[in-house]
Amino acid sequence: MVLYIDSLMAAKMEGGMSISQDFTFTAHDLLSVTGANHSARSYSRLAYALSGCKGTQIRTNIEAGGEGEEGFFWLLEARMQYARTGSGEKRLKAVKVRLCDWLFRAILSDRQVLIMPQLISSLNR
Repeated sequence: MVLYIDSLMAAKMEGGMSISQDFTFTAHDLLSVTGANHSARSYSRLAYALSGCKGTQIRTNIEAGGEGEEGFFWLLEARMQYARTGSGEKRLKAVKVRLCDWLFRAILSDRQVLIMPQLISSLNR
C-alpha cells in the first residue's frame, strides 16, 4: 500500500504537479497496478491492508529533509468511500489516504522512495 502511494507521489513529482500529503485513488486502479484481480475478496483485502497500515506505529529518530525528531507516528490515515446500490450493496468509490508528516517529508525532501516503475510509466502517458 505504501509503495503504491509512494509511486503516486513520485509520478506527481516527475510530472511537475503539486503535491500534498493527501491522496485519493480508486481501488480498481490500485488492484490493476498491483496485478490483483477485481474480486470481492480483493476489495476486502484492501480494507484489511489499510487497517494494517493505519495500525502500524513506528518509532524513529531518523532524519528526513534535514530535520530530525524522536517519537512515534502512525504511517497513514485512511478512509474508504462507498455508495449503496439499489439493492443496498456497498460499492467502493474511492480510497483516501493521508501520509504522516515524517514519511511525506522523507519522500518530498530526500526523494528516498521506492517506486513501482509500471505505475510511473502509466501515469506519465
